Amino acid sequence: MQQEKPKYFRDRCVFYLSRSINEQIVNGKRWQEPLGSVYIISLLDFKLADSEPESYLQDIALMNKQTGKLFYIKLGFKSIELPCFNKKEEELDTDLDKWLYIIKNMGKLTQLPVSFQEGVFFRVFQQAELNKMSKAEREIYNSNWKAYNDYENTIEYAAFTGAIKKSISIAKNMIQEHIPIDIICKTTGLPIAELENL
Repeated sequence: MQQEKPKYFRDRCVFYLSRSINEQIVNGKRWQEPLGSVYIISLLDFKLADSEPESYLQDIALMNKQTGKLFYIKLGFKSIELPCFNKKEEELDTDLDKWLYIIKNMGKLTQLPVSFQEGVFFRVFQQAELNKMSKAEREIYNSNWKAYNDYENTIEYAAFTGAIKKSISIAKNMIQEHIPIDIICKTTGLPIAELENL
């Protein structure tokens, strides 16, 4: 994120964009491929001097001045001006709105907003909570997390081995009843090679 407006901000954007275009061409080779799309996306913590009031998203492209038609679709500048993004939580309609809200307000939030309680946004807040922890708190958290995972894995393993033992017991009973091996295999899920060793 660009915290302060640097001198020659637009010149820098054009420079970085043109460098990205130039890097697509291999020196000494004949140019035979179309250029890939190149966009500069700027997340700004300041307002550009000539942007529209209350307009936080600037989408700039190469355009024919006379016709207003787009000249080239694979090149553009997109700027997000955070000071102009003033939506409240209940006004967030899109994922972009939610991302901008998080970026702008993360340092001020004391609890997880209701509309962020699932998916990627929930994970962002979880990670932010971890990042706020001191080294000692993080070591305690990691130790507790490891113990929890070890416990869960032990339970899963016990359930898995219990299911295998049950399948083997069922297979043995079916073998004693002279049920065909392919039916035993389908019923228990055990491989034929294992059934032949029972």
